[in-house]
Amino acid sequence: TRIVMTLLVLGLIPMLIVITSTHTSLRRTLLEEAYSKVRSQTAEVGRGISRSMDEAQTLINRLAVQPVFTEGEADPEAYGQALYQFREIYGTFIDLTLFDEEGDVLASTTKRAQDNVKQEKWFYKVMGGKSIVIPPADLDDLGEPGLVFHTPVKYSQGGMRYVLSARMTMSDLWSISNGEDLAHNGFIMLVDVRNRILAHPQKSRVGTQTAESRPADYLIRNQQGIYTSDSGQDHLYVARFIGPAKTRTEEPWLLVGMQPREKVMAAIWDATRIQIATTGTIILLMLLAGIEASRRFSLPFSSASRAAERVANGDLDVEVEVEGPHEVRLMAQAFNTMVEQVK
Repeated sequence: TRIVMTLLVLGLIPMLIVITSTHTSLRRTLLEEAYSKVRSQTAEVGRGISRSMDEAQTLINRLAVQPVFTEGEADPEAYGQALYQFREIYGTFIDLTLFDEEGDVLASTTKRAQDNVKQEKWFYKVMGGKSIVIPPADLDDLGEPGLVFHTPVKYSQGGMRYVLSARMTMSDLWSISNGEDLAHNGFIMLVDVRNRILAHPQKSRVGTQTAESRPADYLIRNQQGIYTSDSGQDHLYVARFIGPAKTRTEEPWLLVGMQPREKVMAAIWDATRIQIATTGTIILLMLLAGIEASRRFSLPFSSASRAAERVANGDLDVEVEVEGPHEVRLMAQAFNTMVEQVK
């Protein structure tokens, strides 16, 4: 019995090694699948942001070449009507403003007070014929970060005439690029190089800082790993760098895709529980089979042992049943022959 049980245990050891190895491989595979999913979602949002920035610049460039601005005498009333109409048709910008060559407002779709902008650095660049997008800054009257597009308006015959400016909130950019709709099992946030969150599914997080343990420069260097939020929750994260050429703002942004670690680990533990249940069932069946095999194997020997004791006590009417494996039957036959000869 001991030999059989020892062989049974030795047979289980390779099985346990294989199961442990399978679990490790499964865990690695599930983690990589989770990272791959977040990576794919983040890449899609990144392409959407780049596409949205291009489309916004294309729209303001299209407005800047309208004849109402490039031809004829200055007509602030006509300018205002054109700006309002353009904003209502496309809905991309929250407001549009036209500045003259002295930096004063000619027409605007907003009633907010606007100072002369002639001393602003961007104004000189735009009057030099260059389109500029100001990096995300707080739009005080809206209470959230936003972008400001500036583009030159030229006479139809050539030469600078006006500067056209358009504002867009980061939340509008985020919704246009489907930033909130792709990460069904987690979320994606947009961060600048100063660790400020520019876009986030939770509006209260916009404008706040990233977790101290994971500043932007860390995320750039380590584009995959574990992100622990300020609330203490762990997420698998994938960071995607968006260069200045695609942000159009002369500074990079960082997209960070997140998935709660507990959701990924739950799938791993589900698979582990199935493995444990399967392994336990197999081990139990093998133990039962081993015990039964041991019982059947040892039964003839126990019977022969009792018969030998009876012979030793003078009882020669003993006969051992001939059953079991071939070797056991030979032993039983030899015992019975011995008893007959003793008689």
